[in-house]
Amino acid sequence: MTHSKIDPKTWTQWSLIYRDRSKFTSKDGTWAEAPQAYVRALMIYYGPEATDNPVITETPDAAFYIFVPEMGYPVHTWECMTRMRKLRRIKFGEWVAPSLFKEIKEQANKGFHHRGAATRNAWALYYADGTVVTADDCEWNEAPLDGVVLAIDGVHGMRCGNDYYFWENGAMFCTHDLTHALQSMPEIKLGMTSYVNWPPVCNPFLTVQCDS
Repeated sequence: MTHSKIDPKTWTQWSLIYRDRSKFTSKDGTWAEAPQAYVRALMIYYGPEATDNPVITETPDAAFYIFVPEMGYPVHTWECMTRMRKLRRIKFGEWVAPSLFKEIKEQANKGFHHRGAATRNAWALYYADGTVVTADDCEWNEAPLDGVVLAIDGVHGMRCGNDYYFWENGAMFCTHDLTHALQSMPEIKLGMTSYVNWPPVCNPFLTVQCDS
């Protein structure tokens, strides 16, 4: 991650410039409310007027733009995984040996009645190390990040073999496409050099589904 040194006490406004030349500034709303994709540049202003004196003009070569609360201002970066992990909304899948997968799947079939019995907000995550975490145990964001082998929710049933698992509007989504996963993170804006197929079709039925 790269950024210039700024005293957060001096900057007063940021502005995102998009592909169609539209702007969204800190006066228009919060960072999370700004459109997420096709950011061409980020500008940060300082001083009493904060109108014509940008401290930073980010060029279109940045892949991501992220507001970092700990720093107090936005930055540009070419990797977003650090912030993704810090937000804890996305769980990361893991491949295991067929014998272990069979054991985990059998355990899931016995331990979570996902066919009609589960409520809409129910979910369960089965990990490679044998850990099982459900909605009864904790909030989604509190569940471990790494090692998900199999996942179940009360809407779509059993899922496996995906790279990313995230919870959105009362349902679990599983995907191999990082673009899909980033939909749940409006804090991360996509630059022109990151992903062009936007908006993605985040359809859970297009992901890997396990026969239960």
